[in-house]
Amino acid sequence: MVMTTKEMLHIVQSQLAIDLNCTIDDLNGENDSIIFVEAKVNTGCRPFRRKARYFEIVSMGKSIVVSATPERLLIAKTQMQGKDRDAIFSLPFIRGLYVHYLPDLERIKPIFPPENFSFELIEKDRNLGLASYLVNKLTFKIVELGDIPSYDVIASNLASQRVAQRSGYFPGWVSDWRCNFERLETLPFN
Repeated sequence: MVMTTKEMLHIVQSQLAIDLNCTIDDLNGENDSIIFVEAKVNTGCRPFRRKARYFEIVSMGKSIVVSATPERLLIAKTQMQGKDRDAIFSLPFIRGLYVHYLPDLERIKPIFPPENFSFELIEKDRNLGLASYLVNKLTFKIVELGDIPSYDVIASNLASQRVAQRSGYFPGWVSDWRCNFERLETLPFN
């Protein structure tokens, strides 16, 4: 199956909309608009484990979608209203961000393995392009199977982000990595 980057983005946005209980239009809303939706396990939702108290924040570049269980949704609304994107993603209960990369299907080109590399990666073999080569090679295989690969990295891991970019990926969306509502919730933790 050959698809374009535009088709891939539509598939990704459709899946995120199902997972977050929002719409594709919500994901593409106006700059810095915040869409709050109550979390719900919809038909077709990816099988990620959700706890009784759930929170996820996602942005694909313009709007911000917050999907959460009722108590956490109320906390998020209280903490986020009137703030800009940077202030929202810097709130103290958001403890890290993932950057989710997608392959640029129109521009990605095969990468050749570095000369004289071995699979026993030792310190002298680092930074020769092996990781980029392997990610790139695997990307072509996954796309060939008709699936959509993503490369997810914690925002502070710049080396891994460089691997994604050298491998032919671009930032697709950002989401929370870990949250801590301990001092904000009224009910005790389980």
